[in-house]
Amino acid sequence: MLMAMYGLFFTHGSTMTSILIPWVAHLAEADPFHLIPIATGLLSFAVGMFPLADAAAVSMSGSKRLLLGTILLLIPLVITWRAPVALGLYWLSSSVFSLLERLFYRMSAGKRLLRRGLPEAAAT
Repeated sequence: MLMAMYGLFFTHGSTMTSILIPWVAHLAEADPFHLIPIATGLLSFAVGMFPLADAAAVSMSGSKRLLLGTILLLIPLVITWRAPVALGLYWLSSSVFSLLERLFYRMSAGKRLLRRGLPEAAAT
């Protein structure tokens, strides 16, 4: 999926522009200031710091979680560093939605939704 989008944005991105990123002429360019790749890496790192469920938080120690977060920071940073800015925007928006999902499931309404239908959830 990522490679297909890379090819799409690389070949047809020169016809796409955005007022959200005024420092590039079109979305097929790489970000000259590398703001999108850095933001993408930092958001991916934040996603790695918040496990989806409490059980995953207990089973993974702080150093393992930090290692996972570092890997999740470096992968998008390396891939989007010279990629079309549109690819970085796609990855950035995906990371935002993933972070919001994880934050929702850490709230009481999200926890109830995750535990719905489990037998031990009915007892508590």
